[in-house]
Amino acid sequence: MMFTTLQAEDGRCGGAIVRCAGSACNTYADVPMLASEASGRAACTLRPGETLTLNASAAFNAIAVRYSVPDAAGGGGRSATLAAAAFSGDLQKFSGQLQLSSNYSWFYGQYPFTNTPEDGLAHHFYDEVRAVLPAALGAGSLITLTVPPARATANNCSATPFPRRVDCGFSGVTPAHCVAKGCCYDAHPMPNPQHRPYWCALGHRSCPSSCCVLVLLLLLLTRVATASTR
Repeated sequence: MMFTTLQAEDGRCGGAIVRCAGSACNTYADVPMLASEASGRAACTLRPGETLTLNASAAFNAIAVRYSVPDAAGGGGRSATLAAAAFSGDLQKFSGQLQLSSNYSWFYGQYPFTNTPEDGLAHHFYDEVRAVLPAALGAGSLITLTVPPARATANNCSATPFPRRVDCGFSGVTPAHCVAKGCCYDAHPMPNPQHRPYWCALGHRSCPSSCCVLVLLLLLLTRVATASTR
């Protein structure tokens, strides 16, 4: 199958670009990062209501999106939705909801790896989802990927009193890993045996599925039906 790669950080990112530098970019670093596992060592982070726009550099009739969504607070993954659309000029030619999941990503600890956040050393952050367009589009078409707006029950952990917060960190959690899980990393006024003097927590028992989506890249695919030669 023919494909063309578009790096998310090269598009118009309506969220924030995450990058790594120096030894932190080593895929086998002691503490892996979302950016260190990215093909271009950078990616676009989208929060609810934010959009990534990419300009197609080749004709295509399908897309594949490599992404990461936060793990559940206790491991085991969570689901999210990414709205995809494609435009030829001012005409919208495709619209669909991409179903994302972290059920098969976010490994922890040393080999053999676990799904338990408390084991630390989070890695293997990314997964992939694909969609077939109803018709081929040419080079120059625009592709948008949008995280749906947050629901009214969206997690607002920074505004939640500390006694009501739900711990979603692990011993030695870093600010980057905490935020990547969709949690807040704030100074704590009381002693905390795990994260002193900071607290990695949720304001509610669960974070909405649209907490945060990190897009690594998008593949423009050209699907061609061929007869078997066997």
